[in-house]
Amino acid sequence: MPVGSRGGSAKGERRGGRKKGTPNKKTDELLDMILATGCPHPLEGLATIAVQAMVKDSEDYNPTLAKDCHKELAQYIAPKRKAIEHSGVVDTNEPIVLVLPKLDD
Repeated sequence: MPVGSRGGSAKGERRGGRKKGTPNKKTDELLDMILATGCPHPLEGLATIAVQAMVKDSEDYNPTLAKDCHKELAQYIAPKRKAIEHSGVVDTNEPIVLVLPKLDD
């Protein structure tokens, strides 16, 4: 047997445990308690709030609330992107042009 080799899983290999995405017991119980009260699924409720907050003629109109709801819901649909740092050199002779807004006095 090679030195340091004790058997077990190969690097990156998974054995046992919950499958990815399977909620743990407490999460499942909490969701069941919420649904038992007659409330909708939390994501459905958040989506409903977002839709109501976008109706311009409604007293619930609140675009900031709608944006926040959609932002929260988006993380369950699309993965979060990681920042990428560029460490190379950009070789260009083009000048950098900044366009600044005119300030009113």
